[in-house]
Amino acid sequence: MDTLRRIGIWFLVLQSAGAALWWLVLCFSPSMRALFFPFVTSRLVFIAVSVPDLVLYSGAGVLAAYAIAQRKRWVIPLVALHTGAAFYAGLYCWTLALTSGSGWIGTVLMTPSLLFLPYLLVRLYHHEATSNEE
Repeated sequence: MDTLRRIGIWFLVLQSAGAALWWLVLCFSPSMRALFFPFVTSRLVFIAVSVPDLVLYSGAGVLAAYAIAQRKRWVIPLVALHTGAAFYAGLYCWTLALTSGSGWIGTVLMTPSLLFLPYLLVRLYHHEATSNEE
């Protein structure tokens, strides 16, 4: 379990930092937005998508990494919140890419979160449940 915790912490920190960097690039380089948004979007749409993503995906990811590292008792709800945000964003990316034929960079970047975070959540949950039984 300690190996999974370490991997989970590093994964969460790296994906949170990567997402924040991604949004910074998109914020300061509007021409790069075509990599994520396959259609012309207004600044309002960009803000409406980026703020929740930064809070629930990047922010909650960093807090989840901290909670895992410090073995906080609120780790499961926080990892669940982050996993839900990641799953929503990942499904959004996949749906957008499959229906528009573009935006594949964001989709590929979100795929590890779609695969690893539910696994991490289930393993942490089962570990916490069995630890509490002892």
